[in-house]
Amino acid sequence: MSGQRLRRSQRAFAKAMLSLGIEDQSDKELFNIFQPESEIHISSARKRPTKGETFVSLIIRSLEANEHSHSVKAERRAQKLLRMHISRKQWESYFISGAFVEYSSFGNYYIFRKGFPTILCKVITKKGNKKLIIPQYALCGHTGLYTMGTFSGGLCPSDDVLMHLTSMRVNEEEYINSCNKHKLSQPQSGC
Repeated sequence: MSGQRLRRSQRAFAKAMLSLGIEDQSDKELFNIFQPESEIHISSARKRPTKGETFVSLIIRSLEANEHSHSVKAERRAQKLLRMHISRKQWESYFISGAFVEYSSFGNYYIFRKGFPTILCKVITKKGNKKLIIPQYALCGHTGLYTMGTFSGGLCPSDDVLMHLTSMRVNEEEYINSCNKHKLSQPQSGC
């Protein structure tokens, strides 16, 4: 993550956390909480792993990283906090499928996913009020901490979703600019 993008990300995170009554964490340095020497390799007959093999590697490493860095108690607390900031319908979707949808004030369509990058879609209204949803890219943003080679950050998965949601609600343009954008065809998109 570039220095400028990191500072934007930290400012967006600080604003989002202040809106929740949580102290400013923007002066914290980014660092890897899951060292590369514990890297998991997927066996492949080819010289370079396929996108699917890379995706499986990311999933396995994410599961291992979450197991070592987050507790069930912390995740339950994060879920309770997230529940207070979304509608009942969004919570039911999140509880059942691990994802929920939110339309932004700018007319964008977001799919917030537990343990994966948020998906940004553009919405175009056609004749007869028919809406066309066009997926753009996956937004990956880890504030404070990240876990190299995974989908995991230093926050519990539900806290990470809440950080993305509140950052988007506080300042959507800054939120989009502060995140890494992955094409949906890339394994890092989580698609």
